[in-house]
Amino acid sequence: MLLHPVCQRQLPGAARGIAVVFALLFVSCAHVQALLPDPAEQLYTPWLLPRSVHLPYEGLESDLDALLRQQSSSEKWITVFMFNAPIKWWTMNCIYSYMKYGHAHNYVVAAPDEAALKVCLEMRVPCLDMTAVGVRVPNVSISAAQSWKSAGYYALVWAKVDLVAQILRRGYHVHFSDVDVVYLRDVWRSYAHVFSAAGPDAVFMEEQWVGAKGYVNMFNTGVYAIRSNPRSQAFMAQWYGNGSQASGNQPFINSFAHRPHASFAFCNSAPSCNLVKRRGRAALLLHAPQSPTASCPPLFDNPPHEDQGCHPDLLYIHYICSPRGWGVKGPGSKGHMAQNHMLQLLDVEGRPLYGPAAVEVDGRRPSHPFLPCPQPAAWVGYLPMVLDQQGQAYKPDA
Repeated sequence: MLLHPVCQRQLPGAARGIAVVFALLFVSCAHVQALLPDPAEQLYTPWLLPRSVHLPYEGLESDLDALLRQQSSSEKWITVFMFNAPIKWWTMNCIYSYMKYGHAHNYVVAAPDEAALKVCLEMRVPCLDMTAVGVRVPNVSISAAQSWKSAGYYALVWAKVDLVAQILRRGYHVHFSDVDVVYLRDVWRSYAHVFSAAGPDAVFMEEQWVGAKGYVNMFNTGVYAIRSNPRSQAFMAQWYGNGSQASGNQPFINSFAHRPHASFAFCNSAPSCNLVKRRGRAALLLHAPQSPTASCPPLFDNPPHEDQGCHPDLLYIHYICSPRGWGVKGPGSKGHMAQNHMLQLLDVEGRPLYGPAAVEVDGRRPSHPFLPCPQPAAWVGYLPMVLDQQGQAYKPDA
């Protein structure tokens, strides 16, 4: 029987096919193998595993280098999920979707304060104690940062920029993700296509949110992928080094767009990305919005039809615009919208609602109405270019 990739990572290349030997060396994974007919389902929900099962990343939360070595892919990619204590359910739902439908397991969960770290360790995910690894976190209650524009909120959004910059300096490529996100398709395959086809240094989601006095959020900083190189490191240094704890990280970096001294510029093709890079700037490619809420560009109905929920432009759904905040239930909350879209994949205890590990309902385990998507990766065969209101490709800076 083949072992799940989380277990296989520890095995030397010559012995990867010898599952029995590996099981003898790593009892925790052998134990996981025996838990369910499909052990991968258990690894998608580590918070449900028996305490007798030891996971290979446990105990590494204060050692960033060791945690990155353990959790990163062979190409040195790592996903960083940003966590705080009140959003436990969203974090579980996001991680479950990332592993089950995103086919990824190379992740860490960044906890910015003591309260967040306590809850994170209880979930038994690969936690990172941000305060122990030198991330500069102001002395405010970040775990009370559910309020937009609060001191805790501003501390949280700047701490995540600092952390990504630190990881890039260590030579790892970063896929950063907020947790009010549901992944629908293969994460690494989808991003690999964009990086291979156009060669940008980073890929962000286009937003075009228009605020007061004509301010425009050109791109959203809640989910992005960025490669480690001198250009991207300079971009992150400008982003973090010139920021203010009295404002958000997203409006700040958006305000730099198109400035002559900006460390980045936009591109939408291999020639334009190469031109940006030759000029010494980080090349940023924007992909189409992935946010389906009423106050953002709507992507599908409530509930979605299968062809909408699995539209080829969608790698994930990010609930960025919610009038009622982070609640799991209640009209207007992020959780209520996810429920309407049939993307509430777990119950409040973190147990799957669909598939072979789901709790039985009327003697059966319900299947999800449209997941997994028939097309396993997003953006295959084309670049996910942003189009303007006239349907033309977004004009790059180069």
